[in-house]
Amino acid sequence: MKHIPALFGALAFAACAATSVAATSIANFVALRQSATVGSVIVTPLQVIEDSRCPANAHCRWAGRLVLRVRIEWGSRAEHRDMVGGGSVNIAGGTLILSGVGPEPGFADGPKSSEYRFSFTFVTGP
Repeated sequence: MKHIPALFGALAFAACAATSVAATSIANFVALRQSATVGSVIVTPLQVIEDSRCPANAHCRWAGRLVLRVRIEWGSRAEHRDMVGGGSVNIAGGTLILSGVGPEPGFADGPKSSEYRFSFTFVTGP
């Protein structure tokens, strides 16, 4: 999964941006419509809006992107947001990051909806 290194980069950036990181929580490999608690939020991937990522072992001019619609719940609140792979959303006193997407697309069609898995990271700071 080529987006897993983004997780480490995001965590390293978060550690450098603040003198101390209060908490980091990770939810790995959540399927569509499967909820996961990560930090102080519950995140549910609802729908892949776009998957234009470059197929594995291909040479592309543009790497493409994945856009994922998620439901984020915290306390008594809930929102739907569109997240881009490697991107983040500031919510509930922290930052929710779509830190990993799998599997990588093949040469023919992209993954089936049932094959997608997503990793999320939630970082809170002082």
